[in-house]
Formats: sequence, structure tokens, C-alpha cells
Amino acid sequence: MPMLPDPAHMDIIDKACISAFEAEEPVGVFSLCENIMDDPKLPMHCPYHHYLIPAVLLTAASRISGETEEMLQKRLKTARSAPERCRGLLRTVRLLWRRCGRGNFCLRLAGINVAFQNRLGGRE
Repeated sequence: MPMLPDPAHMDIIDKACISAFEAEEPVGVFSLCENIMDDPKLPMHCPYHHYLIPAVLLTAASRISGETEEMLQKRLKTARSAPERCRGLLRTVRLLWRRCGRGNFCLRLAGINVAFQNRLGGRE
């Protein structure tokens, strides 16, 4: 049985993204990723990484475009639920799950797709 993302881990990511969004000075995408991954409550190898990437990208895009925090929270919620809503992505996740972390493949790439589809208003 594959390990599924822990909602508590995803809450940590959401809080960090909202905090970065509200900060006076812009926070770079890589810095935000590193700050989140440095959190001692987040395990090194865990499926939360599949949500981390779209969350950080959506945060940066929302800040740059001048969106409201409410809109960012809506986008994060959509990205968070994308695997449950999207049969195609879910099927891909099931097929490739065993490859995650091995063979230079990670499902974070699917997360990038989720972020771009979310920003473009399309379906994942």
C-alpha cells in the first residue's frame, strides 16, 4: 500500500505559502521550497513533495499577479484536491508510484502540471 500524503504536512505547506504571500518582501520560489523542506515536522521522503511544488508555484504566481489571499487559498485547495478529482492524473500516479524517488523520476512533475492547469483555469 503506497504512503499517502498526510493532511498535517500539507497544512504546514499551506501556512508557509500564505505567510510568504503576505510577507512585505517577495520570497523566491527556491527559498520558499527550502524553508518548507527545512521544517523538522516534514519527513525527508514523503508524498507531500507532490503538493509542495504546485503550492510554491501558485504562491509565486498569485503574488506576482496581485491576486488576493482568498484567491490563493482557493487555488491551493484546488491543487491539494487535484489527484482525487482528476482520473487521468490519479491513474498516472497509480502507474508511476513505484518509480517515485527512483530512476530520476518524481511525481513533482505531475504537480507542476497541476499548478499550470490551475493558473490557466483548465482542468488537471
